[in-house]
Amino acid sequence: MPKRIYLLAKELDKSNKEILEALADLGIDKNSPSQNLTDQEEAQVVSYIELMAHAVISAPPPERPKEEKIDKPEPKAAHKAPPRRLRPPSRNLRKRRLPRARRRCPLPKRRSR
Repeated sequence: MPKRIYLLAKELDKSNKEILEALADLGIDKNSPSQNLTDQEEAQVVSYIELMAHAVISAPPPERPKEEKIDKPEPKAAHKAPPRRLRPPSRNLRKRRLPRARRRCPLPKRRSR
């Protein structure tokens, strides 16, 4: 009876991606976890995954090549701008009192009599 790939993955406690990779290694053309597998394909996948699990367990871990340390040049000191001087508060009291609209459109000057 045909079985979906995602159901087989669930049974074997594997991810869909692992099952699809196993199928690709076996030469079976399946692209989606929602595709059906025949009983023969299912048996091939199960035996392949069991074989790979035993091969991984019995194989010694791969040796990692020793990494050589590369001398990196020391970073140059960043140019810092001098601290900004704070300005004293304005002494123009009239400017503070007048609303912005008045500052933009000043009143006409008074005529002297």
